[in-house]
Amino acid sequence: MAACEVRAELKYRDGTSKEFLQRCEKNLQSVLAAVRAVGMEVSALLTELVSQERATAAAAAVFENTEPDANYNTQYK
Repeated sequence: MAACEVRAELKYRDGTSKEFLQRCEKNLQSVLAAVRAVGMEVSALLTELVSQERATAAAAAVFENTEPDANYNTQYK
């Protein structure tokens, strides 16, 4: 049987993109395995991007907040 491919593309906010590619055979089990593999790769990359975004947001919040938040407990300072 001839090979086929499962492809996905992730476009970043800055316009760059990353392509994901898994080769598979022309049968349902192979295609499903390739879809799962691409899904896992995309999920791992998105998890990393979310972690980076959270870290960036947290760092920005630290620099922007010069006064304590109203809900912040200052009792232990």
